[in-house]
Amino acid sequence: MELPHWVTQGELRRGRLGSSAPRRPSWCYGTAGLARAQQLAALALGDTSRQIDAENALVAALTDPEQLKATTDNGLCHGFAGLAHAVTRTADDAHPSTAGQLPAAIPALLAAVIPPGTDPELMATALIQDEKGGPGLLDGVAGIALALLSPGTAAPPRSAWDACLLIA
Repeated sequence: MELPHWVTQGELRRGRLGSSAPRRPSWCYGTAGLARAQQLAALALGDTSRQIDAENALVAALTDPEQLKATTDNGLCHGFAGLAHAVTRTADDAHPSTAGQLPAAIPALLAAVIPPGTDPELMATALIQDEKGGPGLLDGVAGIALALLSPGTAAPPRSAWDACLLIA
């Protein structure tokens, strides 16, 4: 199930979405961010069914080659680094029925950003020192570097830097 980036007023009135091409499952307005928001709401409400639905939507997005093909950059906002970070945070709170599927997708997401076997901390440092990359958080190297650390090291963030993304 792909969660929509937006719903038009006409779609809302009709009660159904129109057809569209596959969209990238990004944190900012794609399935990853929406699934994490639904998961957090479900956890707060004790709604296991909603939690499982949200996590299954994310698993479906991560296993859909068309959605992954729509992801074309490495940024935190709508690229592979942000997707890997959102998946990591979602996996940390996952229901047992999806707990194994979410982490299994992370290595492929990271491989799109850094070569397999590369130390994520060294890569993050190299990104920050590269003067060619923009310094921004959402679309620059600062965001990519931060997003690589948690999924790349299998450790939760040392700070709550990602609280601004509303996925923490």
